[in-house]
Amino acid sequence: GWVDAGGMEYNNEDNAPLYATYFFGPNDTTTVNGVTYTGGAMVTGWYNYLDGIDIYDDEGDESLWFYFNTSTGKKEVNKEKRIGSLYYHFDLNGVMDSGWTEVATQGGVATDSRYYSGSEQGWKQRNTWVWAVPSLELNDVDYENDQYRWFYVGSTGRPTINQARRINSKWYIFDEDGIMRSGLVVLDANRIGTDAKLDKNYGYGDGLEGTGRISTEAADAEYIKSLPNNGEDSKGNSVLNLYYFSNDEENDGAMKTGTNVRIDLADGTYTFGFAKNGQAYHGVNNKKLYNHGILLDGGDMRYDVATIDDVDDHDAIWYVVGPTGTFASNNSTVKDADDNYYAVVGGYIFKVPADDYASRIARAIVNIGRYDDPSGVYAGGSMDGTHEVPSGSEWYIKVGTDEYIPVDYDKVYRSSYDVTIKNGEGLGV
Repeated sequence: GWVDAGGMEYNNEDNAPLYATYFFGPNDTTTVNGVTYTGGAMVTGWYNYLDGIDIYDDEGDESLWFYFNTSTGKKEVNKEKRIGSLYYHFDLNGVMDSGWTEVATQGGVATDSRYYSGSEQGWKQRNTWVWAVPSLELNDVDYENDQYRWFYVGSTGRPTINQARRINSKWYIFDEDGIMRSGLVVLDANRIGTDAKLDKNYGYGDGLEGTGRISTEAADAEYIKSLPNNGEDSKGNSVLNLYYFSNDEENDGAMKTGTNVRIDLADGTYTFGFAKNGQAYHGVNNKKLYNHGILLDGGDMRYDVATIDDVDDHDAIWYVVGPTGTFASNNSTVKDADDNYYAVVGGYIFKVPADDYASRIARAIVNIGRYDDPSGVYAGGSMDGTHEVPSGSEWYIKVGTDEYIPVDYDKVYRSSYDVTIKNGEGLGV
């Protein structure tokens, strides 16, 4: 039976395996879980105790695994041991651990936790994903709520903690508890890499302040656009180090890139753009305008004026953006849903309110700008909103074979600099 190092038998004790050092088989020959034990012979290797012990199981009916050294017969206690090609951990009583296990402590606090597979297997997990409830030491809230999370353990069995990691060609982010995090996050790096961490200067949503994580259920588009910049893009422009890891926490969680990433925010679904390094676009990319990752488009108006701040040393950049986010090119006109026209010429934007001649007025503005030096036609001040173009000259548009009608300057507006208009005479209108 169960015998300690001094030869004392503990066979009459309820928790005999906990006190013993050795186990000698029953007096008769018996078979347990397919293993036959000869009466009285010292047991070595694995032994499955089926009677249960109440301190491990309230009902006292959970089977427990022990391992006895194959050379000495001593019960393995308080150690990690390689058995075959796998590693196992045994607690202070010699019971094989499973789940999160404190393999190192300091002052009673766990300093190194590893994950060992379920109670019937028990080997240490290595180089693999683990879907598990965090231990109390890792995250007490999730532990109390029985909330499962993803972890990734490396070759030593330690979970990846407080860094980004590339796994099977995809990037993931892990917090200080080793939990894989998903959704919108702010990192402290301009590009993804193993040195990237969640930036604790940011965080938005219930309980997320100071975590670097932004709740897409709480944040709306205006909040995202209002975030201060904390990094630079490849051109040296000031941008926010905003990244997106799939919100499908259970099935994905990988970093997303590209120009058509759809994200549900508190006020609707938006198209975001993220560079190959994971950083949210801010400014112009492929003839589209982004504000902290959010694609700016014409919305219900189909075409509208949009601007962002603090890009490439400009206070603001103005564009006429269309239904898909592509902005109107120079020397072109476009029409919005209310039949207003925009004329884009020489780096300026003119808005022509809807009327019978709006399209011709817009084309006339473009033609004048194209046939004359823009610096001579337009003299500018600061960017301060939308302004009426003063009627400093007479422009004409042809509306019939012989009829020319003056441009109504009260109906021409532009959205950028104040503009003075040079006399139209001789400009080839």
